Amino acid sequence: MGDKAMGVGKDKTTGACMYQECRFIKSNGLKCQSPAMRGSQFCYFHGRTRIYVPRPPARDKSLQLPPLQNQASIHAALDEIFQALASGNLDTKRASSLFYALQMAQQTVHAAPSPSPAPQPPLTTDP
Repeated sequence: MGDKAMGVGKDKTTGACMYQECRFIKSNGLKCQSPAMRGSQFCYFHGRTRIYVPRPPARDKSLQLPPLQNQASIHAALDEIFQALASGNLDTKRASSLFYALQMAQQTVHAAPSPSPAPQPPLTTDP
Protein backbone atom coordinates (compact mmCIF):
# COMPACT_ATOMS: atom_id res chain seq x y z
CA MET A 1 0.00 0.00 0.00
CA GLY A 2 2.96 2.32 0.51
CA ASP A 3 3.89 2.80 -3.15
CA LYS A 4 0.36 3.00 -4.59
CA ALA A 5 -1.14 6.40 -5.30
CA MET A 6 -3.96 7.44 -3.01
CA GLY A 7 -7.20 8.27 -4.82
CA VAL A 8 -9.46 11.20 -4.13
CA GLY A 9 -11.79 10.45 -1.24
CA LYS A 10 -9.48 7.90 0.37
CA ASP A 11 -8.43 8.06 4.00
CA LYS A 12 -4.69 8.83 4.05
CA THR A 13 -4.01 6.66 7.08
CA THR A 14 -5.94 3.49 6.19
CA GLY A 15 -6.46 3.85 2.43
CA ALA A 16 -10.18 3.06 2.84
CA CYS A 17 -12.85 4.96 0.94
CA MET A 18 -14.53 7.75 2.87
CA TYR A 19 -17.64 7.34 0.73
CA GLN A 20 -19.61 4.43 -0.64
CA GLU A 21 -18.74 3.59 -4.25
CA CYS A 22 -21.24 2.71 -6.97
CA ARG A 23 -21.81 -1.05 -7.09
CA PHE A 24 -22.44 -1.18 -10.85
CA ILE A 25 -20.21 -3.60 -12.78
CA LYS A 26 -19.36 -2.32 -16.27
CA SER A 27 -19.40 -4.51 -19.37
CA ASN A 28 -15.62 -4.95 -19.13
CA GLY A 29 -15.98 -6.43 -15.62
CA LEU A 30 -14.62 -3.43 -13.69
CA LYS A 31 -16.49 -1.51 -10.99
CA CYS A 32 -17.83 1.96 -11.76
CA GLN A 33 -15.95 3.59 -8.81
CA SER A 34 -18.08 6.76 -8.86
CA PRO A 35 -19.45 7.90 -5.49
CA ALA A 36 -22.86 6.39 -4.74
CA MET A 37 -25.77 8.71 -4.05
CA ARG A 38 -26.94 9.04 -0.45
CA GLY A 39 -29.26 6.18 0.43
CA SER A 40 -28.43 4.28 -2.76
CA GLN A 41 -25.94 1.68 -3.87
CA PHE A 42 -25.44 3.35 -7.26
CA CYS A 43 -24.10 6.65 -8.62
CA TYR A 44 -26.36 9.19 -10.29
CA PHE A 45 -25.92 7.72 -13.77
CA HIS A 46 -26.38 4.06 -12.86
CA GLY A 47 -29.12 4.84 -10.32
CA ARG A 48 -31.21 6.27 -13.13
CA THR A 49 -30.85 3.09 -15.19
CA ARG A 50 -32.25 1.07 -12.26
CA ILE A 51 -35.50 3.05 -12.02
CA TYR A 52 -38.38 1.13 -13.56
CA VAL A 53 -40.52 3.37 -15.72
CA PRO A 54 -43.40 1.54 -17.38
CA ARG A 55 -43.34 2.09 -21.11
CA PRO A 56 -46.48 3.00 -22.97
CA PRO A 57 -47.69 0.24 -25.29
CA ALA A 58 -46.09 0.48 -28.70
CA ARG A 59 -48.48 1.59 -31.43
CA ASP A 60 -46.72 0.04 -34.38
CA LYS A 61 -44.99 -2.66 -32.34
CA SER A 62 -41.62 -1.75 -33.86
CA LEU A 63 -38.51 -2.75 -31.98
CA GLN A 64 -35.70 -0.21 -31.57
CA LEU A 65 -32.42 -2.07 -31.03
CA PRO A 66 -29.07 -0.33 -30.47
CA PRO A 67 -26.17 -0.85 -32.87
CA LEU A 68 -24.42 -4.07 -31.85
CA GLN A 69 -20.89 -2.73 -31.30
CA ASN A 70 -19.85 -4.17 -27.94
CA GLN A 71 -20.96 -6.46 -25.12
CA ALA A 72 -22.98 -3.72 -23.41
CA SER A 73 -25.02 -2.94 -26.52
CA ILE A 74 -25.70 -6.65 -27.04
CA HIS A 75 -27.02 -6.86 -23.46
CA ALA A 76 -29.19 -3.79 -24.08
CA ALA A 77 -30.60 -5.41 -27.23
CA LEU A 78 -31.29 -8.63 -25.29
CA ASP A 79 -33.19 -6.60 -22.70
CA GLU A 80 -35.30 -4.93 -25.40
CA ILE A 81 -36.15 -8.27 -26.99
CA PHE A 82 -37.04 -9.83 -23.62
CA GLN A 83 -39.29 -6.87 -22.77
CA ALA A 84 -41.05 -7.01 -26.15
CA LEU A 85 -41.51 -10.77 -25.89
CA ALA A 86 -42.85 -10.57 -22.33
CA SER A 87 -45.29 -7.78 -23.17
CA GLY A 88 -46.65 -9.63 -26.20
CA ASN A 89 -45.34 -7.10 -28.73
CA LEU A 90 -43.04 -9.66 -30.37
CA ASP A 91 -43.89 -13.11 -31.69
CA THR A 92 -41.68 -16.05 -30.77
CA LYS A 93 -40.54 -16.74 -34.34
CA ARG A 94 -39.16 -13.21 -34.79
CA ALA A 95 -37.67 -13.29 -31.28
CA SER A 96 -35.90 -16.54 -32.14
CA SER A 97 -34.37 -14.95 -35.24
CA LEU A 98 -33.26 -11.91 -33.25
CA PHE A 99 -31.71 -14.09 -30.53
CA TYR A 100 -29.75 -15.98 -33.19
CA ALA A 101 -28.51 -12.67 -34.67
CA LEU A 102 -27.44 -11.52 -31.20
CA GLN A 103 -25.61 -14.81 -30.67
CA MET A 104 -23.68 -14.23 -33.91
CA ALA A 105 -22.93 -10.63 -32.88
CA GLN A 106 -21.65 -11.81 -29.49
CA GLN A 107 -19.30 -14.30 -31.15
CA THR A 108 -18.02 -11.51 -33.40
CA VAL A 109 -17.41 -9.21 -30.44
CA HIS A 110 -15.53 -11.95 -28.58
CA ALA A 111 -13.41 -12.73 -31.68
CA ALA A 112 -12.43 -9.07 -32.19
CA PRO A 113 -9.10 -8.12 -30.60
CA SER A 114 -9.59 -6.01 -27.50
CA PRO A 115 -7.65 -2.75 -27.28
CA SER A 116 -4.67 -2.96 -24.96
CA PRO A 117 -4.82 -0.71 -21.91
CA ALA A 118 -2.88 2.54 -22.05
CA PRO A 119 0.52 2.28 -20.36
CA GLN A 120 0.64 3.86 -16.93
CA PRO A 121 3.45 6.31 -16.17
CA PRO A 122 5.76 5.16 -13.36
CA LEU A 123 4.94 6.52 -9.93
CA THR A 124 7.56 8.72 -8.37
CA THR A 125 7.86 9.73 -4.76
CA ASP A 126 9.45 12.94 -3.61
CA PRO A 127 11.47 12.68 -0.39
